[in-house]
Amino acid sequence: MKFVVIVEPDEVHASRIRAILEGIDKNFEYVLVDSAEEGIDEVENRETDVFIGSMEMPVLSGTELFGVIEMISPETVRIVMTEANKIMETVSFMNECKTFKIIIRPCQVADDLIAPIDAAIAYKELHSREEAAGQPSEMRVSSMEQEYLRLKEIQKRGMEHYERAAGIFAEMIACNLALGERPPEIRRRLAAWYRWMIEEYETLLITGGPGYEAGIKKLMERYHLPAEGCTVQICRVIKDRIGAEQMSYLFYLMHLMLELCRKLLLRYQIRVTIEPVQKAYILRFRCDTGGAEGMLYREKNRQVRAEMIRASEKAMDALGYRAQILPREDRFSISIAVMR
Repeated sequence: MKFVVIVEPDEVHASRIRAILEGIDKNFEYVLVDSAEEGIDEVENRETDVFIGSMEMPVLSGTELFGVIEMISPETVRIVMTEANKIMETVSFMNECKTFKIIIRPCQVADDLIAPIDAAIAYKELHSREEAAGQPSEMRVSSMEQEYLRLKEIQKRGMEHYERAAGIFAEMIACNLALGERPPEIRRRLAAWYRWMIEEYETLLITGGPGYEAGIKKLMERYHLPAEGCTVQICRVIKDRIGAEQMSYLFYLMHLMLELCRKLLLRYQIRVTIEPVQKAYILRFRCDTGGAEGMLYREKNRQVRAEMIRASEKAMDALGYRAQILPREDRFSISIAVMR
């Protein structure tokens, strides 16, 4: 099993890295430490395939840290973590310290962390085979140019997320301005709903969502409550792995609709299916009460119920999804397409 050492002094980003790594299947073992000294100790005491550290570190500088790692374990592939606004500095750092890849902090999606690690492991294996065949090779300087282009793409993707979030804020502000004549209870519930929706968007799509297994586990723990008459079944009719960014969107939309049911209904039976089509994944969401009484709403006020359903439709519009919720006396369903 390959071994990866990660040095991350920032507690928040370290928690994010740990959450990503614990939420996915991986082909390596890892240790996550918060100081350069601990990272050096790990590399000294165990054969390390990949080392990940920050360009700026307390006590030891990033240049000093990577220089020590190269000295004590020259065969270890080195990856530098840095902020997106330090692209040019990082390219110079890569050249000086002979690092192989760049990871942008904070990791937006799981692939921003996993893809560089997988590439480093693959390169290490190739390098080992070349050495065994008597054809030694050095780390390719051309990788710096590839990393620069990848960095620019990450920046562009991040800006798209923020622009989309800004659109949601604008849409929700417009909705709230139109709430003046609504009863106080409706205004309170809708304001809480909008705030929750925006917070979830920021968490899942800007800072990145969990992997499939970890995400589904989180949803089931929150919404699958058989003792209360609330059941959830989630399945995907997909053999291939769903990309991290698309999974974040799907996870957010599932969370959005499940939270709507939790807010509105006393009991429910929910089935969620993810199906592939040629250019998209289709999220099919169906909610039944399973009883002859029809929908068992928590709030007797039908206006509150209608406004909450309308709010979810406005949320889909703000996110750029054209989806229609079909409420009936005993169920409602919705189908949403997420482009690949």
